[in-house]
Amino acid sequence: MDFYGLPTSHLNNDFIQLDYLTKSGPRIIRFSLQNEPNLLAELPDLKVETPSGPYSFYGGHRLWSSPETLIESYEPEDNNLVASTIPHGVRLEIELKQGIKKQISIELAQDKPQLTLTHVITNLNKEIITIAPWALTMLKMDGIAILPQPSGNSDINGFLHNRNYSLWPYSKITDKRVIWDDDVILIKAKPDLPPFKIGYFNSHGWMAYWIKGRLFKKSFLVSGGSSYPDGNCNSEYYCGNRFIELESLGPIKQLSTGESTTLVESWEIFTHLDVPFISSGLQRKIMDIET
Repeated sequence: MDFYGLPTSHLNNDFIQLDYLTKSGPRIIRFSLQNEPNLLAELPDLKVETPSGPYSFYGGHRLWSSPETLIESYEPEDNNLVASTIPHGVRLEIELKQGIKKQISIELAQDKPQLTLTHVITNLNKEIITIAPWALTMLKMDGIAILPQPSGNSDINGFLHNRNYSLWPYSKITDKRVIWDDDVILIKAKPDLPPFKIGYFNSHGWMAYWIKGRLFKKSFLVSGGSSYPDGNCNSEYYCGNRFIELESLGPIKQLSTGESTTLVESWEIFTHLDVPFISSGLQRKIMDIET
């Protein structure tokens, strides 16, 4: 098997199928229910020039580190990937010139359409580094991203705030793709508009994307009391012309030589919106947007 000429390998159970690159990455480049189209964006031509050479996105799912910089975040990952078998899955790892090791372990559930991704960044430098793991999933366009919002208020008088948002310089509050509501923000993944990005502290610990009758959900651990990147964001969303990106982030940590930081995600696919974490009112909002 291959991905536009790049060698790949395959994982599957009775419900889902997944392809990953075997020489570059670590990168998951296909993910879907059995015998269905890929949910992930396929972008073999998407590259950016960096001081270390061209960085290839490929699409799909990758592991980055925050804070984002052109030198560290975009260091090319086109060679030297090591893949090893683990129970019910595979471990992908690469050592980079900047002195970190990236590792993604992929483990498929055996009885449902679910998998677990364990992202690990290890410091190989002699110096302490400050870093946060960052897991980014690039999905195909024409769906609807679902951003659950904080609910309730610990301050009965309502004097204290209960949410903050981070917006990037190119993000427009008036972007027509974004639907602001009290319990949820929805983003319609439509092309031919300027890019939009938003981040916030997501206390619910999940994010989702509805596309062509399929609901993709990824869940992550919320670490209360920790400091997260980009104004305390543990989840971020980017919408461009060719893909929408659902991003989870781990806490900022200082790592001594040999120390690691870990971010775990759980992925699930549902064939309908009738699930406990999507209210009937939210179901109606999503269906209204589709029609």
